[in-house]
Amino acid sequence: MNTNAITIETYLTNRYTKSTAKIYLFYIEKFIEKDPNAADFQFSQIIDYLNEVKSKQKNKTKLPMLLSSIKTYYNYLLETGQRNSHPCRMLVQKFKKKSIQIQDLFTRKELERIIDSDHWANFLLVRNQLIFSFYIYQGVLSSELIHLKINDIDFDRKKVKFCGNKSVTSRVLSLNERQVKLLEEYIIQIRPKLNPFKRDELILTSRGGAATVDGLSSLFDSLKYMFPDRKLTATTVRQSVISNLLNHHNYLIEDVQLFAGQKWPSTTERYKRHNIEDQRKKINLWHPMEKK
Repeated sequence: MNTNAITIETYLTNRYTKSTAKIYLFYIEKFIEKDPNAADFQFSQIIDYLNEVKSKQKNKTKLPMLLSSIKTYYNYLLETGQRNSHPCRMLVQKFKKKSIQIQDLFTRKELERIIDSDHWANFLLVRNQLIFSFYIYQGVLSSELIHLKINDIDFDRKKVKFCGNKSVTSRVLSLNERQVKLLEEYIIQIRPKLNPFKRDELILTSRGGAATVDGLSSLFDSLKYMFPDRKLTATTVRQSVISNLLNHHNYLIEDVQLFAGQKWPSTTERYKRHNIEDQRKKINLWHPMEKK
């Protein structure tokens, strides 16, 4: 297929939720309308545009979405061969958000110890190992996991689809071999015994009901003895997964954002261990948006 034939609208629709794609397209069209040569812009020209918009906007909360839209536009140009460089990939805006205490998080090896725990009754062991595998390998939210359906598992492609919610975007992620084996054993041998009511949710309770966020939280509570000096919750596990991808596997912020379903690049950027302040000081030489 000729990637140049892909329109920006199709590109956005294939990567984001309907609402996010619509907003991104709105800002991108405004950007292109302002200057037909926007596809060839360099860093300083993008800064000029951002400053001009900022000076006219009373509501500064829209600026992060504008910046994300523009960065996505240049991702599109790169991926369709219309540019050979990204002029503003590392451009960030300073936000006053609660910092992530990366030093208190968990390594992949530590997280996998959770799956290997035999703390539970035998008939729930495989189910619980599967539950924790989704937290550890896909970094899901509990609110996503409880709504996961049998039909969301694609064994042929070894993929799982998370439909997203108000907190995160939908996405399709890979399953590893260990998860595939756990899924096969759970669905074939364990789940039928837990499903007298013929529910379609993947994760069921021992009494045949749908899993709940509180119920999943109780699983973490039962394993706090493993890390007595740290806080083990669904949230800290997700934070650990994101941090490990950025800081140990050196994934790009944009890729981790898509993996985690985070709506804002700035949210993902908070997990980066490198010296962000030095980077921001360099950006401030060009980026008045960063100045107070």
